[in-house]
This record gives sequence, structure tokens and C-alpha cells, in this order.
Amino acid sequence: MRFYIQLSAFKALGYTKDPKAIDVLVKAWSEEEFSQTCLDSLVRIGPPAVDALLTLFNDREYSPFRRSGIALALGMIGDKRAVESLVQSLDEDDSSLLQNVEMVLCKIGEPAIPSLLNALKSPKPRMRQEAIKMLGYLKASSAIEPIISIAKNREEPLEIRQTAIEALGRIDEPRSFQVLLSLLTDREEDLRIRTNALHAIDFLKYPVPKEIFFLLEDKKENIGLRREIADVLSKTGNSRVSDILLKIAKDNEELLSFRIECAKKLGSTEGEKAAEILLSLAKSDPNCKEPCALALAELGDIRALPLLISLFEEAPHFEDTPIIRALKSYKSPEALPYFIKFCQSDNPKMRQLGAELLGNISVPSSLDTLLSLLKDEYPAVRRASALSLGKLGSLRAIEPLLEALKDDYAIVREAAAIALGELGDKRAVESLLPLLKEPNKSVRESTIIALGKLRDPRALPPLLDMFRQVSTSYDSPYDSKHDIPLAIYRAIIRIGQPAVEPLIAILLDKKAGTYMREMSAVLLGQIKDVRAVEPLISVLEEAILSLSRRDKTVISPAIISWALRNITYQDFGDDFLLWKEWWNEKKSLFLKGGK
Repeated sequence: MRFYIQLSAFKALGYTKDPKAIDVLVKAWSEEEFSQTCLDSLVRIGPPAVDALLTLFNDREYSPFRRSGIALALGMIGDKRAVESLVQSLDEDDSSLLQNVEMVLCKIGEPAIPSLLNALKSPKPRMRQEAIKMLGYLKASSAIEPIISIAKNREEPLEIRQTAIEALGRIDEPRSFQVLLSLLTDREEDLRIRTNALHAIDFLKYPVPKEIFFLLEDKKENIGLRREIADVLSKTGNSRVSDILLKIAKDNEELLSFRIECAKKLGSTEGEKAAEILLSLAKSDPNCKEPCALALAELGDIRALPLLISLFEEAPHFEDTPIIRALKSYKSPEALPYFIKFCQSDNPKMRQLGAELLGNISVPSSLDTLLSLLKDEYPAVRRASALSLGKLGSLRAIEPLLEALKDDYAIVREAAAIALGELGDKRAVESLLPLLKEPNKSVRESTIIALGKLRDPRALPPLLDMFRQVSTSYDSPYDSKHDIPLAIYRAIIRIGQPAVEPLIAILLDKKAGTYMREMSAVLLGQIKDVRAVEPLISVLEEAILSLSRRDKTVISPAIISWALRNITYQDFGDDFLLWKEWWNEKKSLFLKGGK
């Protein structure tokens, strides 16, 4: 109880806004359990607390994490006296601290500019780089000339010059634009600098100057830079860009890969012309066939399919290749005849791919083909067919999929469970329940997920039994190795209100273990049923009082208060007295369905 009383006292000192409280709060800040409360109170006291906060911030013996919190507190007060100390911290290595310092300097705004300008003269490269970045964020016109000087100086480190160029892209002034253009067009410059200048010009959103068009057309220019220019200009919608891209795509003297890229970029404005060029290239040169087919697939042109299928048949690879990805990108019914041919192949891997492709299209006319593949002699084909039937949405697939739950192969049973969950027909519940005791983990997980999607209360008792059996040794249910518990939690949340009373019982059961009780609170917070409010407040009181006794096995107040916030849309933190007072006043309204 002493802890809670102290915490309330430190909160109250902030509300008094009395500078006499500063020393007490600073001293208490050194204890981590009180540090955030003390910072909040110092912020409420405001400008009188700035000097004390700066003393703490400037002491680099404290961890970057704690000083980062002080930086945010200084930002909330917004006093310009903090600027110099914040600027001096720009040479530190901790990224979280730097991020908060940058945010605070941006909030303080114009008063920070003189100190940032002084920092440009620092011998510390990191401080100079961070100062340049901040001046760019602040769009400081007074910083243009020194930043230009840095951007143009080839003796400066590359990273600092690049930051200077990015800053010029944020300071919207004609002088910035002129310098960036001169860097872009300077053939003696480092290619990275030129590329940075291009993107900074694009950020300024000025009309495209003729010099950039000339660079795109110039065959003697660096091909990497031309590619970047083509990418930037193709997004502008400028009619001249389309003409240049079309010219490059047709030019036999241009690099083949660049021609194909330009044709692809034409797709958004000149789709038919781009497709014709790509088809012509694919037919004229065997080396062009694959890149052109892939480019056509990106444009969604159905004429790519014969090319892709031909390429696939020449060298069939069933792993995740660009050709496979291109085939899977087709969702149009126009692709159906091509994909049904896959399903009729003598090669089981081709039939498996065909079943997957039909699932991507998901049209009723593929139902009979998929149902026949559900009886294929190869389990991988049956699995692919079951998954695609789930996507198809036809209730004619229910009975065949229920039968597939009895398949000898786990991969087929798993896929059938997934499909039945997708179809949403509650006839599947009774057939799915026995699979919760499957020895195969993937089948169990898919069954749990399917039952959650079906939202049938009949699944709740076995799911709650599994929930109670979850080991309390789990550190976090969101770790990848905890997929079964996570599936159980999500399924219970989907089933919703029927789970509320059993979860409340677990929450209130001190023998259930800390982990189980905390997870019950999390689930109740997700289900958002008001019946959980009073039990959660009771457990919050228990948690706070236990915490004051330094009980390390206590349920987390943060989890309980999160659940209460989620259900009630109120926020009284971990102050159970305020929660009680509010609930006693609003209880009748909430239980009648109000908020």
C-alpha cells in the first residue's frame, strides 16, 4: 500500500505546480518505478522545472533510455532553454535518444535554428550531419548557404554531403533547386551524389527542367542514373516523358534491359503501345522472351500467358521463381483455359500448380476440376485442391472436404480444415472437433483456426480446456514457437461472448497461475464484454496492493488497465480507486448497453 500512496503523492505534487516540489520529484526520479510519474509531474510544473531536467539530461552517466524520456519531457514543456543541450546531444550513438531529440527540436522549431547553425562548425561529423538534417526538417532558409557549401564540397565525407542534399530538397527555395540541378548534371560528380540530387529535386516538386530530359535521352550518360531518371519521371504523368520512354523502348541500340524497363514504365499511360513493343521483342529475340513475358505479366496483359507457359514447359521449376509468381498474378477468368490444362497434365507437380492457380482465379466454372483433383492419387495435389476449394466459396465442396478430413495424409487433413474454416458452414464443426486431438501439430493448429472462424459455441469447451493446459512457462504468446496457444487465443476471441464467464472464472482463480490469469484479461479486453469490467477492477486492486508488497508473482496492472481501457474507452491508468468510483457511477448505464 505504501508504494501506491507514494505514487499518488508524486502525481499530486505535479498538479500543485509548485516549484518547491521539484527537488523531491528529481530525487524520486532516480527510482525507476517512480521515474515516469515524476517526469509527468515535472512537466506539469512546467518552465520552473527546466533547469533541473537539463541537469539530469546533461548527465551522461544516466542511460540513453532514461535521458530519452527527459528529452520528451523537455519537448512537452517547449522551453527554448533546452535547445543548446539538445543540440549538443546530436553526436550520441543511441538511435532512440536521437530520434526523440530530433522530434523535440522540431517541436521547438525556429528558436533551435541558431544553435543548429553553430553545430555546422563542429569538428564532430555526426553532430554536423544531424544538425544539417534538422535544419532541413525545419526548412531553415537561413541555413541554405552553409548547407550548399557542404553539399558542393567534394572534400566533405560522402554521407554528410548526401544529408546536405536531402536537406536542400526540403528547403523549398529557388537557390536549392539551382544547386541540386547543377550537381545532377555534373558528370564529374560521384554517381551517388547525382542520384541524391535527382531525388531531392523530385521532392521539391518543381516543373521538370529540360536538362533532366536531356540526361534521360543521352546514351553516353551513366545507365544507372538514366534508370533512376526514368523511374522518377514516369511518375510525373508528363507527356514528353512518354515520348522519350517510347523512343528508348524502340531503339535497338539501347541496352535491352533498359528498353524493357522503359516499356514497362509506359504501361501506366501507354499500355497498349508498351505491350506491343514487349511482344515484338519477345518474338524477335529468344533472349528477350522471359524478361518481356514477365514485363507483360506486370502489365496484366493476358498475351503473356502463352509465353510464360512455354518458358515454364521448357524448364519446369516449381519453387518460387519469377515465372511461377507471374502465373500466380493472373486472377482473371480469361486465364482459366490455360490453367485447366495444367490440371490435366500427367505430371503431378503440374496438376498441383494448376489447382493452386485455379484457386487464385476462384470462379465457379473451376469447381468440377478441383473436386476431381481432391481425389487425385498424389496427396500434394489433393492438398492444393482443398485449399483452392476453400477460396472458391461453393457449398458443393462441403461434403467432399468433410471426407478429406479423414485422409491418410496430414497435409490433406490440414488443408481440408483450413478450407472448411474459409467456407464458414457450421456443418463442419462436429467433424472438426475430433481433430483437436490430432498428433500432428499443423492439423491441430488449422483446426483451431477453422473453429474460430466458424464461431460456433460448441467449439468453446474443448478450446477452453486447451487454453487451461497451456504451459505457464511461455514468456510471450506472440513468439513464433507459440503458434498453437496463439491460435487458441484468437479462436476464443472470435467465438466471443460465450467465452466471457469461463474467462472471468480463470481471471479470478488465484490458483490458475499468473500467465493464465493475464491471458484471460487480454482475451476479455479483446472480446470487450462489459461483464468483465467489475472483475477486472477487482483484480487490478489486488495487483496494486500486491505490488506494494514487492510480490514478483503478481499479475501485471498494465495488462489489467489495458483490458479495462479496451472495454470501457476510459483511461484511469492503474488507479483502481478512480476505476471503482467511475464504475459505481456508470455501471447501470453500461449494463444496459451504453458507453
